[in-house]
Amino acid sequence: MNDSVTTYKEWLKRTNHSTLSPREGNELDIKLKKHLKKELAELNKVTINEFYLLHKYQEVQDFCSKVDIDVINEVKNMLYRPTSFDDYKLIEPEVIHVHEGIDVPHTNIYGETTNRQLPNKDNLLLHWQIIRTLVSSSRNDSLLGRALRFLVKDKRTNKYLGILCIGSGLPTVTVLNKEYDWNIEDEFVRGGKVTNTANGQVIIPVQPLGRVFQGGKLMALLTLSKPVVEKYKELYGQKLVALHTTSLFGHKGISQYDNLLHFKNLGLTTGSSALKVTDATYKLVLEWLKKRYPYQHYIHHVEKNEYGSLKMRDRKNRILITAFKKLGFKQSEYQSGHQRLVYNSFLYTNSKEFLSHQVKEHDLMPAYDNSIDTLTEYWKYGLLGDNDSSKSLKLKYKDNEKRYETALRMKSGVKGHVKHLMNQGIELHISVDEWYGEIFNKSFTLMKKKYIKQVGR
Repeated sequence: MNDSVTTYKEWLKRTNHSTLSPREGNELDIKLKKHLKKELAELNKVTINEFYLLHKYQEVQDFCSKVDIDVINEVKNMLYRPTSFDDYKLIEPEVIHVHEGIDVPHTNIYGETTNRQLPNKDNLLLHWQIIRTLVSSSRNDSLLGRALRFLVKDKRTNKYLGILCIGSGLPTVTVLNKEYDWNIEDEFVRGGKVTNTANGQVIIPVQPLGRVFQGGKLMALLTLSKPVVEKYKELYGQKLVALHTTSLFGHKGISQYDNLLHFKNLGLTTGSSALKVTDATYKLVLEWLKKRYPYQHYIHHVEKNEYGSLKMRDRKNRILITAFKKLGFKQSEYQSGHQRLVYNSFLYTNSKEFLSHQVKEHDLMPAYDNSIDTLTEYWKYGLLGDNDSSKSLKLKYKDNEKRYETALRMKSGVKGHVKHLMNQGIELHISVDEWYGEIFNKSFTLMKKKYIKQVGR
């Protein structure tokens, strides 16, 4: 606490902060509270799908006005598009680490070797951001803590299959804390096990891969793949033993993580986070907090930890909650109530024992083969494999043909899903409703009409 206060005072001097009079502070409070009340009233009138769509609409307008349209179209043309229902059999994923620069070893005159970062000129990071913004219905918010980004390409066609981002673990989520069997306060210290866990913050397939070939399941599996796990160890120095993620919606939605062998459904989050306000309003909140409560602004938005990253986790949510409380809002007025399903994968059979300090790193035993080839094979053909070895299922459901067909579809990966689509008479088609770039400079009314059914993909 003392170190925090000292660094805060130094920061305060550098920013030339001026103290407001009680009257000035009260006027600022009234102005922001009135603005927030109006926005919350508007947000509470819409469904959760409309809520996400409104944020996406505002984001697309801002993003497309700042990015070269030629690069956006270049990425659009690089998205994977199947030509037949059998194309999934030919997909060979490649996971490519995306970063702002390239590390090059440099030795100085004293023989000391360090890494220098040269600019990355291949635009991969921009490609990642374009896909993140114009494919997914969720907002492209700033990521918390660590951000290990990957593009996923198909080796055969050289087209993009999707994007991934692995971030800092979120074990303060109640169901995760219970699953890891630890006192989280003991792990938020140097040497704590929280850094051996990660959150799948971005797991997005391009469309129509996601819709036609269950591409979201492939992306989810690839977050567990060797290239991702090894890059995590290389960059951060810790062995990744558990990865978790959350669905976009709660128990009423169908999640891409359902029925995946390596992911366990832990249940729902509490839904206690603050409603997401628009970016423009969030900027107003930050400005208000800096003027009215500079110390709160500092610890939430400025203070760094020993690794040079922002110290406060989940800072946007915490800043909004702080503002709502300071302005006298009731919890029922600002809490989102939007619960999400939480999924976890232990990469080792004894990951839980490692996280609770019962075994050492050298004792860890792999829980499954996480090579890209094996994970992709499982995605394509499920537990039954390509040979349709379903005799045990036939025996189990011999008196219920419908249950047998459902079980067969659930356990035979993309193959079963494609067969089901064909049996339903669904034809393969590409739609512009799967690319949000089409709505740039268009009205929200049009976007709602075209995209409302796509939210959550």
